[in-house]
Formats: sequence, structure tokens, C-alpha cells
Amino acid sequence: MRRPTLFVIAILFAAATVLYSAAWIYYVRRPVQVEIGIDTKSAPAWLEATNVYKNSPAEKAGLKTNDRIVAINGRGGASAAACDQLLYRTWLDSHPGDTVTLTVQRPGLSQPLMIAPVFRALEGLGDTRTAARTVAMQILSGYPVFFAVVGLAVLFLRIEDRNAWLLALVFATFITAAPLPNEFAAAPPPLQSFLLAFCTLGNSVLTELFYFFFAVFPTRSPIDRKVPWLKWVLVFIGLCLSLGGYQNGNSVALPIFDPVLSFRAAQTARMIVVYSSIFLGLISLLLNMFSVSSIDDRRKLKVIF
Repeated sequence: MRRPTLFVIAILFAAATVLYSAAWIYYVRRPVQVEIGIDTKSAPAWLEATNVYKNSPAEKAGLKTNDRIVAINGRGGASAAACDQLLYRTWLDSHPGDTVTLTVQRPGLSQPLMIAPVFRALEGLGDTRTAARTVAMQILSGYPVFFAVVGLAVLFLRIEDRNAWLLALVFATFITAAPLPNEFAAAPPPLQSFLLAFCTLGNSVLTELFYFFFAVFPTRSPIDRKVPWLKWVLVFIGLCLSLGGYQNGNSVALPIFDPVLSFRAAQTARMIVVYSSIFLGLISLLLNMFSVSSIDDRRKLKVIF
């Protein structure tokens, strides 16, 4: 491939990676500032109130544990992910003193209830992060920077080197390994669609590219010399078992596999591929350390190891 064409592809790849990284850093630093004092879990078409805190706005408005929230401000969700996004988008856009209208289906009652708690500023536990998670998120808030800078710098310095492309791809997938911020729900719809799709794509081949890289860098591993097709097969399987969730940012098998694979079977297969790829990558790294003859290659491997 011609050098100008490689530069165009590299610029597009860099733009996508930088946009995702910048959005991740921005939104992860924009936490929810209000609460009504509940914990929830998502279901296909509602949010269940698993805990309603004493003296909270939710309790005062009449919400009870095990109530099903089927709509927020008149809007419902068609999936568990859509329900979660609706909740976070509403919470992120609200301020203390604002009222949120919840349409609630209560066990034992045939008609839904309309409950209107008033948001308060974050306090206590309620529907907030734990202290440990808050500290962890602060530490991780700049997580993508190192991988983006190093991966893209190597790529543009060695634009015609296949291994530089592999390293850049691996580092881009490492960026998507960070927890998906719930705050992405506040992003404009086109940007949100890109962020969720980019995250799903990266996670679908993260471990498979990990093996791919060590199968060929700095030289082909003994495993790759015996089964050179394996690295491509693992990438293909990873894509098939994950890209179905591109709209929600999670790993779900493509719909064409629904007739032959249950959701649980697909997830089990996905985990087998993930751990097998990690294992093969580490084994390839170790085997290369003892099989390469070049002193320079051995030095590189020791640094990586």
C-alpha cells in the first residue's frame, strides 16, 4: 500500500481514537450530582428499585422497594441498556430541586402509579458511587492518554511497519478496556452512537489482537509457525461474538447466530476465546524469549515482558 494512503488511514484511525479518548476523559469527569435515594437494577423494559433509602426524596414521594419504574418523565426504554441510559441522562441533566416523574408498576396493583420525587444534592450512599469506586475513577480519569500518545506516536513514526500498526491497534483496544462511563448517556446521539460502537469494536478484538501481536513480534512465534491461521480465526470469532452489541457498548453475538447459540452459550464461547487468546499471547511471548537469536529482539522481548 502506498505511503500517502497509509497516512490517510492512520489519520482517520488517530482521529477516531483521540475522539473516543477525549470523550471518555470528559464524560468520566462529569459525574451525576443529584439523587433521589434509590438503588436500581435494569430489566428488559423497566428499572427495579432494589433499595429505597430511609428519609430520601423517593421514600417521601411514596416509592417502595421492588417497585418497577417503567417510565421516567413519560419516556420508557425498550431494553435494559436503554432504561439505564434514560435514567443517567435524566439524572445528569437535573439539578437539586428539580422534580422527576416516575411511572411505577407496583406488585399487586393493576394500574401504574405516578410518583414525583424531588432531586436533592448527592449525599450519603443512596444511588451514588461507593467511596472506593470514586477514588478508583479519579485515578483512572486520565487512563487513555498514555495508550493514545504512545500507540499513535509509534504508528506515525513507522507508518509502513506492520508491527507499528499492530501496536497502535492493541493500544487502542486497551483504551476501550476502561469501564464504559454511564455519563456517555449525556452525549449527543450521533456522538453517543460512535462512542458505544468504538467501545464494542475495541473490546471485541482486545485479547485476540494481544495474541496476534505476540504471535508475530518481533518474529513469528513457534505457535504461529505451526498454525499461522489461528490469529486470524480468533479475531474473526471475537468480532462475531461481540459486534451484536455495538448500539449499547457491550459484547453480544451478531444476530445471525441467535438460531444456533443462546445468549449464555455465546457469552461462554466469548469468555473461552478471551482467556485462550490471553494464554496464547503470554505463551508466545515466553517462547519467543527463548527462541529468537537476535540480541536486539531478545532485548525488546525482555522489556515487554
